[in-house]
Amino acid sequence: MSVSQDVDGISQERRFIVARPQILEPNKRYPILFVFHGNGGTGSDYVDQFSCHVESAGLVAVYPDGVANSWNLGPEASNADDVEFVKLIVNELAQYSELDTSRMFAYGESNGAGMAHLLGIETNLFNGIGGTVTALLEKNKPAAGTKSSGVLQIMGTVDSIVPYTGGVGVLGHNFMGAEASAKTWAAANSCDNAGSRTTTAGGNIRIEYTGCAGGVSVLHYGIVGAGHGIPGEIEGGLTDLILNFFFALPN
Repeated sequence: MSVSQDVDGISQERRFIVARPQILEPNKRYPILFVFHGNGGTGSDYVDQFSCHVESAGLVAVYPDGVANSWNLGPEASNADDVEFVKLIVNELAQYSELDTSRMFAYGESNGAGMAHLLGIETNLFNGIGGTVTALLEKNKPAAGTKSSGVLQIMGTVDSIVPYTGGVGVLGHNFMGAEASAKTWAAANSCDNAGSRTTTAGGNIRIEYTGCAGGVSVLHYGIVGAGHGIPGEIEGGLTDLILNFFFALPN
């Protein structure tokens, strides 16, 4: 599928893949998962990762393509207004009665995780956002009063591209520290605790903020020894971890 958008004064047809269960149950409305690729990738790169869950979990997955294979977070190859692009996709999907545009989630990896953060900051479209190997940017943080959205953040503790402790990383972006990023989201969501920090059975860092506005939570994992890429088998399975977090969020 595609939608038209002006980019640098030129109308472009911007592509996105929609994957749905083979059989749609009557009188059921399906939640929607947006998946944002990393820099240099395409939406099709992630179809296999979530394909079995489209059937088993009963969801519709949307895989958009960024202009020049990137999402515009500042010093990227693209000048596109990608928040507008997502809104155009949502408007397109809203015409299908089987889809529940009131229950949507955004997940991304690396540059795509930055896109998920941006959507959580600038829109009220998503019940939850999640990302791997990217924290918030110092220049772009959620403000108090941002619509309550659950936030899942998964970072490698030895990432040299997006430093776990924060600082200048890929393309000159200035990243918040990973744990400070989670704490910032917790403050924006009015969470009422200081964060419960534990070590998982797999030896990883787990910090959870609860008591947040709207009944959501903010959950951070620091994957010890991981770099700019999270192993698929961590914590019982990366994809299961993502979807279990999203599906536990309130409607």
